[in-house]
Amino acid sequence: MSSSRFTALLFALVAALAVLTLSTSAQETCSATSKCGEAAPCCSSYGYCGSSTTHCLGSCDPTSSFSPSSCKPMPKCKPQTISFENNAKPWVAAASYRGDPDQAPFTLDEGVVEPSKSGTKMILTKKGAAQRGTLLSTTRYWYYGQASAVMKHGSWAGVVNTFIGMSATKDEIDFEYTTSSDQDVETNYYWTGQAEGYTHGYSVPSSVLNSVSKPSRFSVKDWHTYTIDWSPNRLRWIIDGTVVRTLYRKNTLHSKDGLYHYPSSPMRLQLSIWGAGDGTFPKGTVEWAGGLIDWSKATNGRFVNMVKSVTISCNDPDDVKNDRPNYAFSAKKVNPLNGQPKVLATSRSSIMS
Repeated sequence: MSSSRFTALLFALVAALAVLTLSTSAQETCSATSKCGEAAPCCSSYGYCGSSTTHCLGSCDPTSSFSPSSCKPMPKCKPQTISFENNAKPWVAAASYRGDPDQAPFTLDEGVVEPSKSGTKMILTKKGAAQRGTLLSTTRYWYYGQASAVMKHGSWAGVVNTFIGMSATKDEIDFEYTTSSDQDVETNYYWTGQAEGYTHGYSVPSSVLNSVSKPSRFSVKDWHTYTIDWSPNRLRWIIDGTVVRTLYRKNTLHSKDGLYHYPSSPMRLQLSIWGAGDGTFPKGTVEWAGGLIDWSKATNGRFVNMVKSVTISCNDPDDVKNDRPNYAFSAKKVNPLNGQPKVLATSRSSIMS
């Protein structure tokens, strides 16, 4: 797999999901070196200050907000299996979400989902409500453990399907499926969103994929269980029970800053379909996705991936294993291993009035 395709990934995802924000024309921008002011204290994941649910929930960036505590606390992980079968609707529109995870297991952040007997259809269209694709995000955060998605994807040039974990500090763990090859399964990770030469991406070889599916040939068009097994010291990507990649934290120690460049902050799990080849992205992104989208191959004008279920197990670190219901980033303490604000357990409410 060429590095240029991975080079495009992080920026393509940010661009594709930026449409989820409110109009930013009058909003102050924010970054780690230019934090939000007290009047609009929360920095959204897209780099704008405000005080709405768009800014202070979800992926509110604690390192760029007025204070890490400006972001609302993050509901703790809860072991659960979320079924999308039998026309289930385990989501709430993001605009209606106020920070209470009991509203639904997922928010629909963008696009169109259609329930069906065999699972939820996530949709991408050339025009209309799904023009920028579809994104579902968990309302509870995941802080080590296992997360599995049973899903399938049709394999079209320019169309990307993902199952990822994404934290407020832009730690990230990915499964990605793209190009017209039905054996294009890519894994990736990021620490605080840093590109680091785009050396973290890895395409699972066809020989490994086919060994997973013996005696049948592997295809992402079939139902498979994709699992992320994440602990403080080890990260594994697993397909149908077979480990296809392993990363150890000890191997991510950075020589210049002495920090482990290893994903280690609470994440929301996200499922998405989006059009990297829709003609609005740079050349590198289009190449990474396998070319421009051929809309003549869209059945009834739609590309669809399907999700049958998501299963989550939790393995909170000992220092947050208590009866306090939420995680929060400390305003004063820093985790010496990763350089990020320390994650604490808190009784402060995650709900916005």
